[in-house]
Amino acid sequence: MIPRENLIRDKGSIYLIQMIYIEVFAYLRKNLESLEVLENKLREMGNRIGKSIYIYYKPRKFSLIKMLRDVIHVATGVKNFKIKTVKKSNKIEITIIYNQCPLCVSEVEEKGVHYCIPTMAILEEYLKLAINDGKLKGFKSVEGKVIKSVSSGDDHCEYFYKLIKSD
Repeated sequence: MIPRENLIRDKGSIYLIQMIYIEVFAYLRKNLESLEVLENKLREMGNRIGKSIYIYYKPRKFSLIKMLRDVIHVATGVKNFKIKTVKKSNKIEITIIYNQCPLCVSEVEEKGVHYCIPTMAILEEYLKLAINDGKLKGFKSVEGKVIKSVSSGDDHCEYFYKLIKSD
């Protein structure tokens, strides 16, 4: 068995991950009683992965945008994405746009729930842990959600995060 810290450093095949996830998603979709329960399970899955990544990988850069870029690349292997930020008095809103989502494949269309919730939740959990550890200063909480996903028929995946500033 490969230790988790080595998995962070090794570049696994995203296609293998997508194939495994298709089966996991299908199993959960079939066996859970509602879309709400499914969404919660997918979020929990991403949260657990985010915690593992945080344990074994700390970013070299702690400015918000540099950290986001670094962690997204390590967690997903994706380099081609856009980050948009809007600064407000009490929060920062971040939108991340993937033209090639690490989980979504155009062959899988799922209505009612965004297929790539775990990808969004990985970064959400990572940011929460960085805030709690004082690595990301000036914030007290973060909330994330999937706005668009290829598997829901959109042309790209889009995640929205709201980072609430400390008082």
